[in-house]
Amino acid sequence: MSFAELTELSHDRAWESADENDIINVEDMIKTFDNSVELLEHLQNPHP
Repeated sequence: MSFAELTELSHDRAWESADENDIINVEDMIKTFDNSVELLEHLQNPHP
């Protein structure tokens, strides 16, 4: 696999949301998951 192909696979919306040489926000990473709503709810209130 070429570097360009690897970059395309590994750089998603979370990566794009961060400024160059800055951190990626955890919430932005979670938003890329299929179960993002449930996971965010759990992290905000782990013992409902």
